[in-house]
Amino acid sequence: LKKKMKILIVCATPWELKTVKTQIKSLNLKIKLQIDYLCTGMGNYAMILALTKYLTQHAQEEFFLVNIWVCGYYTSSIPPKLLQIWRIKNLATSKELLPPLPFLFGEVASIYSSEIPKTRWDIDWEGFVDMESWGFELVADHFRFPRLLLKVPCDKVGEETLNFDRTLALSKLAQGINYQDLIQKILSRAEKSYH
Repeated sequence: LKKKMKILIVCATPWELKTVKTQIKSLNLKIKLQIDYLCTGMGNYAMILALTKYLTQHAQEEFFLVNIWVCGYYTSSIPPKLLQIWRIKNLATSKELLPPLPFLFGEVASIYSSEIPKTRWDIDWEGFVDMESWGFELVADHFRFPRLLLKVPCDKVGEETLNFDRTLALSKLAQGINYQDLIQKILSRAEKSYH
């Protein structure tokens, strides 16, 4: 008999996690969900350590991992409300990871993963940047769990990063994702993997 798959929502900061958790708890879902929440701290190293520790401590469980939080951007046009990450380039090593796309949920995009907050865009072309995607994908791939990386572009790298507006970021995180649809798609995907 197969174990029921749990959803693990992973965020970097407590305020991001609280926002996501509040949105999910406010849904009028007809079924009882098995959702765990993990706050890892900022940066790839914190992500790798916290996620590895959590998954090792819960080794008997099956998870669908969902990485949700805000990211920086540097584009000449208005960024999309929501990104689904399919390619991650580590700015420190230039190595790339290609997360799977279990289903389409946001505008598919690549992201740069930086070890420090980017306050200056010194990359040759436009794009998106965060500090945790690389670590998340590295660990998720090692444990072979299905996963989804969702990013809400929030601050334009430069002045907006230096004067980060947490209230605006949380508002975009709350409103930029259709959480009802997200949970339904994850459950549908989890069902398929067990039949």
